Amino acid sequence: MTLRNQTDLFFSSYLQKVRFVKSCIGDYSFSDFLKNTYNHNVRDQEAHLALYDFAAQIDILLFEDFGKDQQTFFSELSKLLPASSEELQKLAGSKHYRKKDKSKDFFTTSYKSLSKFGRLASYFIPGKRFEHFLERRYYLRFSLYLKYEQKLLLRHVKFKVPKPTDKEQKFIKDYFHKSNLEFAKSYKLDLKKLSAYNYIK
Repeated sequence: MTLRNQTDLFFSSYLQKVRFVKSCIGDYSFSDFLKNTYNHNVRDQEAHLALYDFAAQIDILLFEDFGKDQQTFFSELSKLLPASSEELQKLAGSKHYRKKDKSKDFFTTSYKSLSKFGRLASYFIPGKRFEHFLERRYYLRFSLYLKYEQKLLLRHVKFKVPKPTDKEQKFIKDYFHKSNLEFAKSYKLDLKKLSAYNYIK
């Protein structure tokens, strides 16, 4: 398992989710995500936060090492895979297609919405059935003319997502500090590194 500190992990999960609910419910803040105010499973906040609590018999890698200490990251990863550290580093250096635009204060992401032609086509199909059909079609990727259909029927709607506030980051770090500290001691992890990477205070 590759661990990532919960402050960054929560926000990354939020960025993935906000794209899918934006068109349905509009604004959905990071605080809403932390409180779990929009959830199909009716999971309370405690149960929601518990999903990000680390505990199991696992081999551990730190996600942050990938960006800040690649030699350690790939050296440890090579012990788990039948490939050398150099081979893994070369593979990881390939183009990152999901990179998001980001500035100091926000990320820019997007969701798909019907284009003018798509709305015209959906006029003849009641409800949201046309949009659901397109979602399934492009998710399964069984269209030979997929990219042309997407350009014709869909458009990308960009929007800005503010980064977590200091208060929100402190809440996450405080909430998981004790658990992460016990976890780190159990697995003899580097406490100085975990502190620098925002797992513990």
